Amino acid sequence: MPKNETRFCTKWLYKLDETNAPCSRWLKQGQTSTNFFCLVCNEEKSCRNGGWSDVYKHSKRPKHLRRLNDVVESDQIIFTNSHSHHERIFTYEEKITRAETLWALATAKHGLSYNSSQYISELFGQMFSDSSIAKEFSMKPRKLSYILSHGTGFYFTKLMLNDLIRAPGYTLIFDETITIRTKKQLDFYVRYWCERKQEIVVRYYKSLFLGHSTAEIISRSIIDSLHADGIDLRKMLMLGRDNPNVNKTIEKLVDQQIHSEYEKSKSMRTHHLGLISIGSCPLHLIHNSFKSSLNHLQWSIDEFLHDLVLWFDYSPARREDYQQFTRTHSTIQPKFIPHFSLIRWIEIKSILERVIEQWSNFKEYFLRFIPQVKKSSTKKRPYESIRMNFERSLTLVRLRFLTFICQNIYRQILIWFQSKQPLIHLLFDEIEQLIQRLFRHFIRDELTRDRTIDELIEIQYHCLENQKTDSSNRKYFYFFN
Repeated sequence: MPKNETRFCTKWLYKLDETNAPCSRWLKQGQTSTNFFCLVCNEEKSCRNGGWSDVYKHSKRPKHLRRLNDVVESDQIIFTNSHSHHERIFTYEEKITRAETLWALATAKHGLSYNSSQYISELFGQMFSDSSIAKEFSMKPRKLSYILSHGTGFYFTKLMLNDLIRAPGYTLIFDETITIRTKKQLDFYVRYWCERKQEIVVRYYKSLFLGHSTAEIISRSIIDSLHADGIDLRKMLMLGRDNPNVNKTIEKLVDQQIHSEYEKSKSMRTHHLGLISIGSCPLHLIHNSFKSSLNHLQWSIDEFLHDLVLWFDYSPARREDYQQFTRTHSTIQPKFIPHFSLIRWIEIKSILERVIEQWSNFKEYFLRFIPQVKKSSTKKRPYESIRMNFERSLTLVRLRFLTFICQNIYRQILIWFQSKQPLIHLLFDEIEQLIQRLFRHFIRDELTRDRTIDELIEIQYHCLENQKTDSSNRKYFYFFN
C-alpha cells in the first residue's frame, strides 16, 4: 500500500482504454481528488491505491464494456444532471425510456387521445428506419395512461399540496359511491385560492376505499388524511356534501374537531365560527324536485324508460332482432337507449329525445313484431309495462312535455352550476330565475310580471283561473302536434 494517496490525473483522460479509444469519453474526476467517476456506469470509484491501474481495470469490466457499447451503437451522446451532480451518458435502454417519456408528456401537453398511440410504435419504426431506438420504442394506450398517472402523479400531487398549504383557506368536497367491486370509494376534492395561478382552483385530492362508512369512520378518514399531508384543518371553511343524514353528522364531527384544535393551539381568535354551512349540493335538490314532481304525477315514466333499457341491455339477440325489423319496416335508423342515472333526473332529456325519435320503431317492434314472432317474450315482466305505455296515446305527449321542461326550465341552471367556479354568491338569484321561468310558462303573465320570489310563491298556482290557457301555451308546445 503506497504511503501517499494517488490523486486523479487529467493525463488519464487522453490514455486509451480497453477499446483503444480515449478515456475522456467516459472518465472524469470524482467528488474528491482521489476518486474517479464513470459517466457510462454512473459510478464513482477510488483510485487512491492503484491510480491508473484502478481506472484501467474498470475499463475492462464486462458491465462497463456493455454499457459503453450501447452508447456507441446508439449514436447519441446525451448528458444530464443526476442526483450525484455529475454528468453522465444515457445507456441504450435509458434512451428508449426517455423517448417514451417525452412522447407521453407531449400527448398530455397537446391534449392528444390515448388511442392515438395505438400504432405509434409501428409508425415511428417506419419513419425512422435507421434508428434502433425508434425500432425499440413501445407505446400503447394503456401503457401511456400508466406512465402519465403514475409517472407524473407524485409531482402534481406535491405541487397541489404545496399550494394548498399556503392557501389562506379551502373547501373540502367529498362524495362516496360503491364501485363495481362492491367497495365504497370515498373521493376528495379541494377548492382554494392558488397563489401561484392567482385564481380559485378545484383539484382532485385523493380517494379512499372503505368497508364500513359510518359518520365516525368517514370524519376520521378526512381528519387523518389532512393531518398526514400537513394541511391545517383549521383553515377549512366548508364541507361540500350531499344531503344524507350521515353526511350531516360528518360535518358536525369535523366542525367539533376544528373547534378542539383551535382550543389546543390557543389561537389569537377569541371565538371561532366553525364551518360555514350552506346545506347540501343545490344540484341534488333541483334534481330531487324534478323527481318529486314526477312521483306526484304518477306517470311512471321513469319505470317505462328503465324497462326499455333493460329490455335491450345484455341481450344481443333482441338488439339484432330490433335492428333487422326496423331496417326492413322503417326509414328511421335504429338506435338504442343509452344508460342513465336515476339520481340525475333532469339529465334524462337525451333519453327522452331518443325514445321520441325511435317512437314509431319501438311501437311497431313491441306491438307487432314481438306478439307475432317472439310470443314467448310477451310473458316477460317488463314487456307488459312497455306494451301498455306504447298503446297509451298520452305517453308520447308526456314524453314531449318532460322534454320541454328539461330544455326550457332546468337546462340553464344545470349548465351554470356544473362549472368549477365558485358560484355560491349567485345561488339565490339563479334559484329565483328558475322559479320565474317555471311560473312564466304556466301562470298568466299579469300575475308573474315584476314579482319578487316571495310574491311568486304566494300565487295560487293550483287555481285554474291563474293558469294560462291552452291557446296561450301553444307557442311553447308546438311540438305536441
